[in-house]
Amino acid sequence: MGPLVIGIEPTEDGHAIDGDAFWGHLTNITTMSDGYEAYRVAGSAGAEATAEYIEQSLIEMGLETRSEGFMFTGWDLEEGSFLKIDEDGDPGTLDDVHPIASFMPEALSWPRENGSQPLEVVIMPMPATSSYLGMRGASLPIEEWDELNISGKIIIVAREMRWRSDWESHFITKLQEQTPAGLIYVWYYDWMDFTEVMSFASSGGMPLGPNSGYLWDLGIPTGSVNTSDGKALIAAAAGGGSRLSMRVPSQIGTVAHRNVVAEVPGLDKDRTVLITAHYDSVMCQGAVDNGGGVAAMLQIASQTMEAVRSGSLVPKYNMIFVAFAAEEFGMVGSAHFVAAHSNEMEDYVAMFNLDCIGSTQMCITATPASGGIDLNRSFREQAEKDGVALMITNSGGSDQDTFRSPQAVEGSINSYWGWDLDLSEAKALDQATMVYSQPLTLTEGREGAAAGYIHTTRDHFNDGTTWVDKGSMVGQVQVVMGVVMELSRDESTSGTPTSTYLVIMTVVGLAAIGIWMVVKRRKGKM
Repeated sequence: MGPLVIGIEPTEDGHAIDGDAFWGHLTNITTMSDGYEAYRVAGSAGAEATAEYIEQSLIEMGLETRSEGFMFTGWDLEEGSFLKIDEDGDPGTLDDVHPIASFMPEALSWPRENGSQPLEVVIMPMPATSSYLGMRGASLPIEEWDELNISGKIIIVAREMRWRSDWESHFITKLQEQTPAGLIYVWYYDWMDFTEVMSFASSGGMPLGPNSGYLWDLGIPTGSVNTSDGKALIAAAAGGGSRLSMRVPSQIGTVAHRNVVAEVPGLDKDRTVLITAHYDSVMCQGAVDNGGGVAAMLQIASQTMEAVRSGSLVPKYNMIFVAFAAEEFGMVGSAHFVAAHSNEMEDYVAMFNLDCIGSTQMCITATPASGGIDLNRSFREQAEKDGVALMITNSGGSDQDTFRSPQAVEGSINSYWGWDLDLSEAKALDQATMVYSQPLTLTEGREGAAAGYIHTTRDHFNDGTTWVDKGSMVGQVQVVMGVVMELSRDESTSGTPTSTYLVIMTVVGLAAIGIWMVVKRRKGKM
């Protein structure tokens, strides 16, 4: 057993999480993403490198490991993306052409290769408002929007605009009538100036939901900049004469993805516990979303194997560890897993999906008690034992949804992407919970509370720190480890080394044979 993290006491059975080993996996997974232009976006070179790291780690632990591949839409990014401003709009003068340092293409942006051609810039104006709450009573300057011609130009758009569905509907109509050559998201309002520390790294033009597929459908290249660069672009565009050149060397097509699967056999070969996490990200390191979840899954797998080898754990059920691809595309990897294993769904005892652990408040999604299993109770008791505050919620939106509502996820993937997956015969697994934390998003903290930073470039390890601390992450992993061990342990052999267990069973068997022979002899003499 490795060194313990300060503040984390060993559990009664000795299965305290090795915090340093966990942190090592987390650091490796997140920092390796820096070597790839598309980080770990599903279908990219970075995603494949991460899958390889996960697979090799599991093999080195001694687990029986395999990859389960499938074909789906993928996105990657070559080197050389840029956004440059030509302040006077004159291609003959070069001393006023400057790169915008914080520019980042949005994941799933369509390509723009002729980025050297400077184009006119248009700002989509927004109403004056002093807060997010103030937005609710504000109205878009529709007349100003109607007067703008955005066809073939690069437009500057407020991210905050998408917080009002009616505003976004007007925006969609405008794009459909006058399709621009490119779109740059900015933080528009002064009360969002805390976003200066990051760019936003959303899912870009991915066709999710009824209103957010328009960038994809219209083939609009899309990127974003941070607050100060956004304000500089707005000022330059307002002054007139400035031009922007934009290059997004993205690649979109049907590519190979893979889920990485490893298994620890249990005594009951017909029942299985799943421990899962998705390894893809958006355009950032994704330390919390979801490097932490993958690192936790790897460390639980490692310490499970150590316990099995030492004889301190004889698993009651099979334990399957799965690293899912393409969760950020709408639970695509888990949907392919369920499709491939639909005939096994009724054999699954429970699923622990680790996604976005480590923020201030540890959470799990509620599950009903059934079949002698009560995950809500188990998590409450383990969290209290480990001194970790726990909240039970009804949230969703990650891979556990595929197990709890396979047909619903099948329908959404078809609606979002036009891909057909046959999950019609898959039986729902009620005992599927997501382990996560809050706050996670900027919008959770926009009224003064502490914000989260998933899907931003602040979800990182670039300077050796992140927006969550090591103790918080390790403490939450410790709770998960304890619950998994409790559910997996066969009580009849708990605490008994495997060798001792086999000796006991042999002695018991020989004794039974001896008793049978004595009884037989006595009957023969009667």
